[in-house]
Amino acid sequence: MRGDNHSSVYLRTFGTVELTTRHGPVPLRNTKARALIAFVALSPTRSCTRSELCDLLWPETDEKKARSSLRQCLSAIRRASRDLDDSLLMVEGERIGLDGALLSTDLESLLQRLYQQPPSAKILDDCLEARRILNDLSSVTSGFDTWAASVRSEAMDKVLTGLKQFYTDPQVDRDARIKSAQTALKLDAFEEEAVRGLMQNLAENGEASAALRHYGQFYDLLTEEMDAEPSLETQELAVAIKMSTGQARPHPSQPPGVPAAATGPRVSLAVLPFEVIGNTDDARTLSLGLLDHLTCHLASMRAPSVISSNTTRMYLGRVPRPSDVGRDLNARFLLSGSMRMDAQQVALALQLIETQTEKIVWANRMVSSKAEILNLNVPIAEEIARRIVPSVNAQELRLSRSLHPNQLEPYHLILQAKDLIFRLDKADFLSAGELLRTAIQSEPQFAPAHSTMADWLSIRIWEGWSEDVNADRTALDHHTRMAISLVPDDGRVMALWAHNRMMFNREYDEALSLLDKAIDLCPNDAEALVWSVPTLATTRNSEQAVRNGKRALDRSPLDPFLFRNEHFLSFAHFSNGDFEESIEYGMSCFRKAPNYSGNTRATIAALCAAGRRSEALSLAEHHNSLHPDFSVAEFTKIQGFRNPEDRAQFGAYLLEAGLPA
Repeated sequence: MRGDNHSSVYLRTFGTVELTTRHGPVPLRNTKARALIAFVALSPTRSCTRSELCDLLWPETDEKKARSSLRQCLSAIRRASRDLDDSLLMVEGERIGLDGALLSTDLESLLQRLYQQPPSAKILDDCLEARRILNDLSSVTSGFDTWAASVRSEAMDKVLTGLKQFYTDPQVDRDARIKSAQTALKLDAFEEEAVRGLMQNLAENGEASAALRHYGQFYDLLTEEMDAEPSLETQELAVAIKMSTGQARPHPSQPPGVPAAATGPRVSLAVLPFEVIGNTDDARTLSLGLLDHLTCHLASMRAPSVISSNTTRMYLGRVPRPSDVGRDLNARFLLSGSMRMDAQQVALALQLIETQTEKIVWANRMVSSKAEILNLNVPIAEEIARRIVPSVNAQELRLSRSLHPNQLEPYHLILQAKDLIFRLDKADFLSAGELLRTAIQSEPQFAPAHSTMADWLSIRIWEGWSEDVNADRTALDHHTRMAISLVPDDGRVMALWAHNRMMFNREYDEALSLLDKAIDLCPNDAEALVWSVPTLATTRNSEQAVRNGKRALDRSPLDPFLFRNEHFLSFAHFSNGDFEESIEYGMSCFRKAPNYSGNTRATIAALCAAGRRSEALSLAEHHNSLHPDFSVAEFTKIQGFRNPEDRAQFGAYLLEAGLPA
């Protein structure tokens, strides 16, 4: 999208925030400068006070230093935009603004076109791009992130409202109505009016089966994610479409033409309503609210499976024996707890119990605000889910070692395979591949098996253990696509796919676009974050790479593959020119996994870049012992940096340390 004819300055906010004039892009390399421009440009009056900006962008700094940083930021913006015919930036004492007569934004342009005309294919594509508004300005400050989230939510509401006027208007071409509804559902799969609009228009177009298939998929989505059903209006529309075609009512979980999926892992977890200690009017609301949100977060992790909160609600106000719950619900694990509260805070005591033995597997205490638990986006629920799943996995891994191979479920096979992969021993690694093949043969529609196989293939290729690189690359692409087709909203798998498209195909722009979607789907998932790091680092988005790498470490400090996460963060620091930080993380990874050759090479390069060549020599000797046939020239051809000069410099560091030319 471009700015209108009357604007001499155009602000792109979808994806990478960029200011453009008639003379070309304005080189704003400072993240906070771009954040400042975005905040003022998207504010209703296009102006704000210095105090607002200081609080937003330098919240941890005292007022004097914050104002000094603000002045430096404003100077940087003026220098970068000095080729403007008129002054875009308007500073009048305490207020700072942007000249609205000069400036237009991609969001304004989209909304004007969306509300004034039937949507073309270009407009519908731009609607999808609007999901990425301010995406590259994540983690500037917590206050900025909160503001950006509100901007993103408001923009989506406006876009969805604009699309609705088309898919509900009988005067609009039916094909345009269908495409508008489809676009709305890509933006928000829970937009029920768009589901009805799509169903109605497909049915009128003679595509009743497609309309009913979309109904079935929406029914499944609500049932699995929200323990709910479509509204009566939507159900009645589905019945009317079926009656008009004479079709029998399909089972909601098996839409017409879609084969029944495999049942998934039988290792299941039940979350009980938390016992509320003390008298409070909010007891039932708090307990059931946390139950629903925690169950949803666990369900989003795919494995182990989780019992519906509609079922476990029957235990509200009761404290059953774990073995009874296990028998009644066929649950292997039980999460229970208590909530003690005062006027502002809630103290949680949590226990994860193996139901058959009634053994406590994991226990913890946490404190949250009452407002947080009542909020629809419950961070505490996500935190609990993230903590207990590794404990379930560890317990099941121990159990699986005592089972006969015929008793192992795909879930168990994946746990054993990951345990072998983490060792980075070639023999164990190849055994892991056999376990993954068995899991896929046993349950072809179990998405985690395909995503883990894709991860395994990627490592095998880059560690030099592949017997047929082309065949493995084809298989990697197949398993990644299978995982995404089975679970389209899995940001973790999407991020892995983006990583491999960068590493193997150098499809940098495609990889960055996929990463935007992946992080949007899973903004706090450690694996999605960590897979984003190499691509960002190789495309000179190194500051964001470092931020994502640090966030991944913070969210998964006990990850058994921690050494890989440290390597990626080490590489991000190297790309950012922070060689000492790169060495620190690289050496930590080396101590944990000395055979991880990708990390060894990156650490060698960082040591040479930091002038510590003598230390690099010993690592180079170790690398040569692992890979006697290694060639810097051949490696440089496939190394990931987008810029050829960066690849050449990386190779020069390896040569300096003594790796074979």
